[in-house]
Amino acid sequence: VAIYTDGISSLPKCQNQTREERCQQLHDAASHALKEVLDARPGLRIAILRLPEGSTEDLCAGSAFPLDCPPDQKHCKLWSVDEPPDEGALTKVFADVLETFSAPTVLPQRLPHGDPEAVLVLGDETTATCTAVAIEPRVLLTAKHCKHASRVWLPARNGGPFVADVKRRNDHPRLDVSVLQITRPVPGEPFLMRAKNDSEAPQGALRFLGYGARSVTGAGLGSLKDLSLSANGWGCDAGRAQSTGCDASNELVLPGVGGADTCFGDSGGPVFDLVPTPHGCAWRVTAITSRSVADGVSPCGSGGIYTRSDVVADFVNETVKEWEGTR
Repeated sequence: VAIYTDGISSLPKCQNQTREERCQQLHDAASHALKEVLDARPGLRIAILRLPEGSTEDLCAGSAFPLDCPPDQKHCKLWSVDEPPDEGALTKVFADVLETFSAPTVLPQRLPHGDPEAVLVLGDETTATCTAVAIEPRVLLTAKHCKHASRVWLPARNGGPFVADVKRRNDHPRLDVSVLQITRPVPGEPFLMRAKNDSEAPQGALRFLGYGARSVTGAGLGSLKDLSLSANGWGCDAGRAQSTGCDASNELVLPGVGGADTCFGDSGGPVFDLVPTPHGCAWRVTAITSRSVADGVSPCGSGGIYTRSDVVADFVNETVKEWEGTR
């Protein structure tokens, strides 16, 4: 099977990220995805296409972080293109790849420092009602208004089957956030969240994961959706607070653009921003889904209001500390 990494280059950039840091990010994402594929299908045949420096803007060709065939893989072949390729040259290379191997398989895109399997369905024994995100193996954040939910799970198609009961919860006294403790560790790596002093307003690319509906009809409820969103600050000032119903000191407002918006069942789901860490870039929980904007023409598609994680960080940390050592 020929494996190629077109999707890897579309990972959002961190703010103020250098070319070297960007190349390291892309290399780590591609290497992680390649390992996932190989772990899932031992003995898989691999094709890697390496382009020359300067031939593409985003794939870091010629950088210090090339993607290589794993040393223990016998069925891996590297195609190097010496000249800047035109469409005809690439067509010939891919024809050679396909003749050597079989149909292409796209590498799965992962989230750095946090896994999609750390975002779960929240509901009761039979019905999905909300979404929750893990910040520790057994500690999750969700919306406070999801108060009747008693169980979290992952569908088989999203890394499950996994089921755990909600053992305890602590509701924020004012804001639409709850901290949950569940009976089993989540299968994915938990996400980072903002600290109290991480109050810098988000700019540019954001990402949302949730199990809510894709429209007001309820279609898609309980299936994972992955939205690319964009922010220009916190989006809530005195004027917008009056029209949208947001709280300028505690909440983020994101417009629904081109149908990309949260909906029923996404309550409690995380909005991520991408930040640099000592080990590369990481998706960080910057807000938790609360409700639709008050002035929207539709509850899905007109924009949403999200509780800022930096504002509730002390409450979350105090809760986690109180629960430490409990089972």
